[in-house]
Amino acid sequence: MNRPNFDVAVIGLGPVGELAALLLAREGLSVLALEREADVYPEPRVGVLDGEAMRTLQKAGVYERAIVDMLPGTGAQWMSPRGKVVVTTLPTEKPQGHPWITPIHQPALDRHLRSALAESGTADVRLSHTVTRLTQDSGGVDLEFLDARGALGQARAGIVLGCDGANSKVRQLIGATLVGSDFTDTWIVIDAKLPEPIPHIPYFQMWLDPAAPRLTGRLASGLHRWERKLMPGEDRDEMLSADAAQRIIGRDTDPDKAEIRRHLIYDFRAKCASQWRVDRVLLCGDAAHLMPPMVGQGLNSGIRDVTNLIWKVAAVLRSGAPLESLDTYEAERRPHAEAITNLSVRAGQLTTIGSAKAAAARDAVAGTVLRIPALRNAARQGRWRKPARYRRGLLSGRTSPLSPVGRLFPQPIVRTFEGEERLLDDVAGTGWRIIGWGDHPGESLSPRGQHLAETVLRATFVTFTEAGRRPTRPGARSDVLEDVEGVARPFFRRKPILLVRPDNYVYASLSRERLEEVLDQLARQIAPQWGGK
Repeated sequence: MNRPNFDVAVIGLGPVGELAALLLAREGLSVLALEREADVYPEPRVGVLDGEAMRTLQKAGVYERAIVDMLPGTGAQWMSPRGKVVVTTLPTEKPQGHPWITPIHQPALDRHLRSALAESGTADVRLSHTVTRLTQDSGGVDLEFLDARGALGQARAGIVLGCDGANSKVRQLIGATLVGSDFTDTWIVIDAKLPEPIPHIPYFQMWLDPAAPRLTGRLASGLHRWERKLMPGEDRDEMLSADAAQRIIGRDTDPDKAEIRRHLIYDFRAKCASQWRVDRVLLCGDAAHLMPPMVGQGLNSGIRDVTNLIWKVAAVLRSGAPLESLDTYEAERRPHAEAITNLSVRAGQLTTIGSAKAAAARDAVAGTVLRIPALRNAARQGRWRKPARYRRGLLSGRTSPLSPVGRLFPQPIVRTFEGEERLLDDVAGTGWRIIGWGDHPGESLSPRGQHLAETVLRATFVTFTEAGRRPTRPGARSDVLEDVEGVARPFFRRKPILLVRPDNYVYASLSRERLEEVLDQLARQIAPQWGGK
C-alpha cells in the first residue's frame, strides 16, 4: 500500500486544526490534514475571538479576508435582574493591535481558513477521513485512517498534532485521559438569524438573575445567540421545544421573526488531558483542555496552543532541535489553560448564584468595589482576563515580576520613516525579532553575531523610539519605528534590547554586551545543525 510521507499530520479541522495546518504550511512544511466530517459544520459554535487570536490570524495571512465576516470590537455587560448595569467591560486599549472581543461567524471563518490552506501548496487536505491507528518509532509516526467508503489509507509523518476536539480520537490513541475538576454546568444554547440586529443589545449581556441566569449577544452574519442555564427541576425535552425557544428569545425581540439555526442543551466541563505530548504526538485545543464558555476562551486558548507550538515543531523538523524541546509547549501553555479554566468556573459560579439574597449582596459588593477608579478602569479595559506569563520553558533569564521575560509582547501601532502608521507585525514580520530601544540592536554584533541573527535564526532587527523622537540628523537611520501610543515602552524599562519569539513572547531582556552570547545559546538550542560555526 502506498504510504506517503509528510512532515506533520494534523488531525481535526476546526479553526484550531486549520490554523495549525496553515501556520505549518507557511513554515514550508508538508502537511497532511485529516477531518472526519465531509464539510464545514454549517452552524456557529464559537462566538468570539480575542485580540491575541486575531493577531494569530494576522500571522497566518488570513486576517484581511476573514475580518469581512466579523464584527470587530464589542463589549460585555453584567446586568442585575431588574436591568441595572452592574459592570461593563468596553475596552479602548488594544495591546495586541486588535479589539478585546470580536464576534465571528465560525462557518465563515472555517471557510476562509480552508481556502487559504488550499492555496498553500504544501497541505494535503482529506475530508471524511477518520484516524484509526497511530504507531510511533524513533523517526516518525505511522498513521492509519478510513475514508468515507471505509477504505483503509496509510501515511507517515514526522509529528502528529491532535486538534480533534473534546472527544479526541488522538487523545484516546496515545492513552491520555481527561483529568481535573468534577465541575459540570448545563446550559440551553439558541442561535437565530434575525432580519436586523437588536438595537438595544450592542454588547454581550450576562443577566445575573438567580431565577434563570442567561446570556445574550450579537454574533456576525446577522446571527444572535441566547444562552440560559438549565435550572433544577426543568425538563430537558421541554426546554428543547419550540415554545421554550420562543420564551427565551421573546425577552429581547419578536420570536416570530427569528429563524432558529441551533437549539441544544450543552453540558460544560472543566478538564485537561493528563499529558499533552507522547513522543511525536501532541494535543491542541479541546483535545488538550475543556473549559466553560463564561469568559469566551475555549477556541482562543486553542489558538494560543498552536501559536506557541508550530514554530517549535518547525525547529525540530527543519533545524534539528531536539524532540524534547517540544516539552516546553505543555510547560508553558498548561498553567495558563488551567488558570483560564479556573477563571471560567469561578465566573460561572459567581454569575449563577441561585439565592436572591446572595445575588443582591454580590451586586452590592461589585458596585462598591467599582467605585474605586483604578478598579473600575481595569474592569472596563478587561484586564481581569490576563494574558499568559511563562515562568519556565524556552526562555532566557529570570522571570521576576519586574522582568519582561516570559511576557506577551504587544503589537503597537508604529510610524515608519515614510510616515505610515501600521501594526508592528506588518512591518517587522512574525519570526524571531531583536528589538532595541533608541539604537539599532545589531550595531554591537560581530559578523558572526550578524550571521547568527540573520541566517541561523532568521531574525529581523527592529528599532523603537518614542513618538516624535526619531533622529532627523543627516545620515540618521530610516528604519527606526516610532511607538505611536507608547505601548511598547514599558518593556524596555530595565534593559535596552528584547529578543522576542515567533509567538510574540519575550525570550530574553538584554544589555547590548550580552546579545551575541544569548544569540549563540539560542542557536545551539533550536538550530543545532548550525553546529556553532
